[in-house]
Amino acid sequence: MNLIALTKPSCEFVEKKHPINKTITNNSNIGLNIQYSDYSDIRKITASDNYRGIYAYSQDFCNFSDITLSGSNSDSNAYGLYLQGGYNNFSNMTIYDNYAGIRILSGHDNNLSDINIENNTIGIRIESSGPYLNHLKDITGRNNTKSIQFSFSDNNTLENVFLSDTDYGLDIEWSSRYNIINNVTINNSGTYAIYYYQSHYNLSLIHISEPTRPLYISYA
Repeated sequence: MNLIALTKPSCEFVEKKHPINKTITNNSNIGLNIQYSDYSDIRKITASDNYRGIYAYSQDFCNFSDITLSGSNSDSNAYGLYLQGGYNNFSNMTIYDNYAGIRILSGHDNNLSDINIENNTIGIRIESSGPYLNHLKDITGRNNTKSIQFSFSDNNTLENVFLSDTDYGLDIEWSSRYNIINNVTINNSGTYAIYYYQSHYNLSLIHISEPTRPLYISYA
């Protein structure tokens, strides 16, 4: 069974900062399970057809890079990457064919850049992550049902994003406030390019082309 569980007693990994470099496939539960291992270097991971590709709980000050996650799509609790933590860096990631590609819950001060999301039900979901900043930059998405979703999440920055062939480009809901959205392009949105629901004070510079419905806003 391909499963790594790192906890605080696993001090050798944390202190020496050894990188994890693995290919993980066809795991019935979690492909890579990492907990309480701050300052870790998690790179060159390929995880496919697992129920959950990478589960990172209480992870702070870590680097995730050169990662491909796919095939975690059996139900609405399946995801490529789950993170609960802060001050992490994510870069050079390809996320496709998952229910939720990346799910960040109660996360703060995380940086996500150079990420490609394709054919996911939800590409990136950030929830219950206010009032601290998560920064998403250089994101490309195609053929996702919902490309990027903020839910109960405040003070995030989203910039340099290109989304195409999506039902919902940006889904910002349930009192997600004070988010800065800059230089976002959304092409060929099937339902709404941008969907605001009970959300306020979001700043945006967004380019929309060929939408079915460009915008939905509800403050009720």
